[in-house]
Parts: sequence; C-alpha cells; structure tokens
Amino acid sequence: MLTPKRYVELEVLPTAVGLAVLPRADDLRANVADEIVSIARPQGLALSTPAGAAPPLVQAQAPAGGPTLIDFGAWGRVEAPNSFAAIRMLRDAVARLPESSANNARLRLAQFLLSQELAPEALGEIQLLQAADPALRDNTTLQIMRGAAQYMMGRYMDARLSLSSVTLDQDPHAALWRGLTETELGDWPNARRNLAAAQRVLRFYPQDWRTRAQLSRAEAGLAIADLSTVNDALDQLPALLQGPDALSKEYYAALLLAGQGHVNEATARLRALESADYAPVAAS
Repeated sequence: MLTPKRYVELEVLPTAVGLAVLPRADDLRANVADEIVSIARPQGLALSTPAGAAPPLVQAQAPAGGPTLIDFGAWGRVEAPNSFAAIRMLRDAVARLPESSANNARLRLAQFLLSQELAPEALGEIQLLQAADPALRDNTTLQIMRGAAQYMMGRYMDARLSLSSVTLDQDPHAALWRGLTETELGDWPNARRNLAAAQRVLRFYPQDWRTRAQLSRAEAGLAIADLSTVNDALDQLPALLQGPDALSKEYYAALLLAGQGHVNEATARLRALESADYAPVAAS
C-alpha cells in the first residue's frame, strides 16, 4: 500500500487503457498516460512493508573493524545490572514486537549472547532470524556469527561449512574463525593461511581471543615446520600469560627451540613442563 505518512484511500476506476488510480486525498496526485499510471505527492511517497514480510535487518553503525567484526566489547554493553538481567531485557524487547518486525531486536539479543560466549543460545537466535527472512541466509555478518558460535560449541565441521561461502573468501574476520576451526580439525596448511590473513584485524578483538589466534597459529606452524610463523606468533603473545595459555606458550617455544637445533635448551623447558602436569608433554 502506498503511504504518504498516513494511509490514503485510492479509488480504482476502469478506463479505456486499463485502470486509473484516483486519489481521495488532496495531497496525492495520479496521472494516466497511455498505459502508465504515475502517482505523485509533493512531499514524496513511501511504500509500506508487505503484510507478513520481515523488515530489513538494520545494524548500528559499522565498527572500526568493519561490518563483519564480532565486536565483543560493544555487543556486550547493555545497561543492566548483570548478564541475566540483560538477556531478560533483550528477550522482552523481542517479545513485545510482532514476529514480522522483531528481526533487529533479535539481532541485538544474538549479538549480546555471542559476546558472552553463550554460543548455543546465540545460534538459536541466529537460526530464528534466518528462518524469519530467507534473504538473511546469505547475510555475511550472520554467517560469521553462526560459524563463530559453532566453533565455540566445538561443532567444528558445522563451523567450517558456515564459513565456507565464497562471499567470505576475502573477509579477514571470517578468516580468523576459519583458522581457529581448521586448527581444531588439524587442517594445518589452511589454518596457517587463514590465521595469517586475519592478522590485520586481530587488534579489534579482546586479548583472550588474540591469544587464542596466536597460539593456534604457532601450533599450525609447528605442524608444517614453518618455524618463522611459529616465531612470529610467539613474539606477538603477551609477555605474561596465565594458566593453560602460559603452558602452551612455553611448550611451543620449546618445540621451536628443538626445530632450530637448540636441543638441550628445548629438553630443559620440556622437563620443566612435566612438573606442571601439562597434557601435551605427558602424552609425548
């Protein structure tokens, strides 16, 4: 239906050349020339959304890292006392809207859930978004969000499939999640290639995700004897790490030394890791 800020009744009359559309409002004009009907209004015209169709998916201004960045920091900021209250508030915002108009509220909910690494819940909202509007199945942002959620859930084959679209081939954010996924699948050449492609956007991610990416890159480099990649990845890690990340860094550094021919130093580092009950050392 045509709407000039308010609904206007249109009268359809038969003419010698077809149908003439005659307005019943003073500010709407219609003209019939040959077989063409022109409708005009000085202030302009707007088309209402067809009944039952979902409105376009509109995101906030794209972050500095680009529209396909999973912006953990911005997405996690909700004015609520805690994450449970934030989820309840965002779900209420979705519930207040008709299904045909809820896409943008549901997107905001999915973003928050993913920023909290609540991957199954985020994936469910993404699936509802894409079911509500089939055109969103090829939306690059949603494809990357879907792949990231599946990676977080340990569904690596599903993540690989979600991130395999040709539209994502040159996207460095998709490359990050592909590289992390391929590391888990042991696809070392592709893991190295994709993690290298993601280097230029890593600065837009939180430190813990940058650490995961560099450790994965070091692991892939070791698997294919690319010692320069290993060395570069370890150099980009924080000097002080804690827990499993610190042990992984020491382990990869020891293997790098061994690969460079520094066997004695590598052996000493590996023996030090034995007392930490580090699983890769215990298994070797």
